[in-house]
Formats: sequence, C-alpha cells, structure tokens
Amino acid sequence: MEKHIYELPIKLPAEGCTLVYTKNGKVKAAVVKRPEQYLATIDEFLELTKAACFPVALSAEE
Repeated sequence: MEKHIYELPIKLPAEGCTLVYTKNGKVKAAVVKRPEQYLATIDEFLELTKAACFPVALSAEE
C-alpha cells in the first residue's frame, strides 16, 4: 500500500470527523466537524425535512 503524507492547515482531533478539501492533489482546507453537525446530500437533506414535517420546495432556475 502506498503511503501519503499531507500537511494539514489544522490540528486533527483525537477522535471525530475532519473534512479535507483538495485541489490538484494538494490540501486547500480542512474543517473539523462538530458532533452536532450532519453531513448529507441534497436528497438526504430533503428527506430529513420531509420527515420533520417541514418540506422544502426547490425552484428550477431558468
């Protein structure tokens, strides 16, 4: 297995999730996700809002 070493712009937490943004194979930013944050696709987000009885209607841009 090939090893890669990257310099991150932040210190990684001992536990948790960190989102790392790259461009052309180089780290551009990193963000530590807080425990109360949720990462979802748009479809998952819309599903959650519908389940919470707070449906969101998306308008199509022309």
